[in-house]
Amino acid sequence: MAKKVIVTTQGVVDGRSTNVAKEIVTDDFDLREDYYDYMNGVKTGPHGNSVNGAMIGSNYYVRFADVIDISVEEIEDELTDQDQEDEEV
Repeated sequence: MAKKVIVTTQGVVDGRSTNVAKEIVTDDFDLREDYYDYMNGVKTGPHGNSVNGAMIGSNYYVRFADVIDISVEEIEDELTDQDQEDEEV
């Protein structure tokens, strides 16, 4: 079953703060293990350092400091980001 991850990040465009929501469809994403454990320091990098960001899906890197909101929904019968790339080629 695929998962749709909705990430809202804060950024600056033309000197103004903006919020941008991005939907990523991926095969595997666990909100606790892939996001909150890194944010809380439960998981660290290979050398024991904190991790500042992560890949969601195959093409979207998110910096944890920029995330305002994140949610995960289970979905069926939709293409994952890898399937969408394969169809474009």
